[in-house]
Amino acid sequence: MRSELHQEMEREQRARMALPEEEHAKLEGFLAREIESHACPICYELMLPPEHAPMLLFPCGHTLCSSCLIKHMEVAQKTTCPCCRVAIVTKVHGVLCCGVG
Repeated sequence: MRSELHQEMEREQRARMALPEEEHAKLEGFLAREIESHACPICYELMLPPEHAPMLLFPCGHTLCSSCLIKHMEVAQKTTCPCCRVAIVTKVHGVLCCGVG
């Protein structure tokens, strides 16, 4: 995912050179939001395997990194989502869910 993000940023940088100032600002905002959407809402690390692999929680749909979820569920012995406190019925490992959370 890092190499894909790096390649995409390089493409965007080349395209940005030809954009007017207003379009440049819009693109910068989009990229910042896209990167943020892949950050754990607990530790703010990018959700990248293996240590920070994304975990999608059901039924609430929040996504956080496996490291934070392990600490939350095993160390603190919590069975609810740390974001909304809804009971965790199940979780899916390795899914990056954009725009939820």
